[in-house]
Amino acid sequence: MKYNVVEIFHSVQGEGIDVGREVVFLRLAKCNLACVWCDTEFDTYTEMSLYEVVEKMVALAREYQVNHAVITGGEPLFRSHDDLAELVKSLKEVGFTITIETNGTIHPFVSMDVDLFSVSPKLKSSGNSPIKPDVLRRWCTSEDVQLKFVIADLEDMKEACTMIKFCADEIIDYEIPVIFQPEFSSNSYANLMGWATECLGDLKLDMNVFFIPQVHKLVGVE
Repeated sequence: MKYNVVEIFHSVQGEGIDVGREVVFLRLAKCNLACVWCDTEFDTYTEMSLYEVVEKMVALAREYQVNHAVITGGEPLFRSHDDLAELVKSLKEVGFTITIETNGTIHPFVSMDVDLFSVSPKLKSSGNSPIKPDVLRRWCTSEDVQLKFVIADLEDMKEACTMIKFCADEIIDYEIPVIFQPEFSSNSYANLMGWATECLGDLKLDMNVFFIPQVHKLVGVE
């Protein structure tokens, strides 16, 4: 069992409801999308065994006294789901809580003991086709999910809110956090609240909506 690893590193979570949390990141190679603003080289990686991955992550966790792992990419679900589930199981056995960051286009085919799936559907400004609404709705039938949208402009907000409205019943029933964050180069943060109110209307009152910048970029960490 081998994993294509771009990097394993210690840092601070800069996005979503865990912002500011100290974590060990595992960045896996390969992605099924191609975002125009993506800053990660996914095609340069090292093949590592399950033991090697867990050993390195545990070493960093002990060095920095942390117990939360974030599996990111690339797209973590763009690979064998059985292998990913085995990795999650092994990390849980050594005491990690786990977040998987995903673009949401691929739903797990097998059960995974993940504490949080951070689902970030890509919008038109990313250069990708929109996520299928039924796939997004399937993600929204669980309490261990947050939705995170990177917003560059009002058109992005309108597109995101169309997705949110399609899944509104599930988002409200499962109390799923909805996070809007500005695309870093767009300087759109000051506009997000007004745009969300314009596009969601009273529906926003029934949801857990957050406006969070990409903190790791603001403070200059990876």
